[in-house]
Parts: sequence; C-alpha cells; structure tokens
Amino acid sequence: MPTIRPSDYLDRLAALSAKHSVATEKILVVPSIQSWCEEHGFEETNPWRSGRILQNKETDAFLILLTEEITEDMQASVRDSIELRGLVGQVKMIEEPLAFLDHLMLHELAHALYPKASETECDCWAFVQLGDFVTRIDS
Repeated sequence: MPTIRPSDYLDRLAALSAKHSVATEKILVVPSIQSWCEEHGFEETNPWRSGRILQNKETDAFLILLTEEITEDMQASVRDSIELRGLVGQVKMIEEPLAFLDHLMLHELAHALYPKASETECDCWAFVQLGDFVTRIDS
C-alpha cells in the first residue's frame, strides 16, 4: 500500500466535513502531529498519529490535523488497532489508500459530532458513513 499524502486530497476531505456539517476552520497537513501539538500546547503521546481533531473554544470550529505522509506502516498500525477493537471484517473496507484516508477523516469528524464516543464507536460510525460516501462518489 503506497504512502498517502493528504494534501493531494484536501478538497475531498473538506467535502466530507461539509457533508456532515462539521464547522471546520482548517484542515492542516503537518510533518508530525505530535510535534505540532507539543509546539502549540496540546498533549500528544503518540508519535505515529495520522489524524487528530481539535476544537477552538472561542469559535467552536474545528481544526483537523493530518500528517503529511501516512506511510504503509502507519496505515497498518491503524488497521491493526481497529481489528483489536473487534472490527476485523470492516478493516477490509480501508485497504485502499483513498478509502483509508476517507475513514481517517470520518473518524475525526465523529469525534466532533459525538464528543463522548469511544474510539470503537467513532470507527463504527466512520465505516457506516464511508460506505455511503463511496456509493455517492461512484454513482
């Protein structure tokens, strides 16, 4: 599976955000989410994080961070984590790079829409939405 470069798909990712009515200030592609968070006063312990959403408490809008390169190892790690949470069958849906990126974005949007949802709940919601989004694009 090739490395994904989210900056090549910003319009697509913005469309996902708009479709789900998440007020997004910006989708920011950064070399390292952990480094960006440290520089801006946010705790982040995972050096391999590929996506994160943060809310501006003054505007209530969201900033979505994506790492500039999502390597094969990073993708495999995310898929392994999803499988460990019991979603073994669904992981097949995100074997293709673009589907992986869409799921990542949807997962982060789920955190905005359902702030108390678990990682598993956000993954489940993203898989449902991913199926709908893929169907609409292919139509």
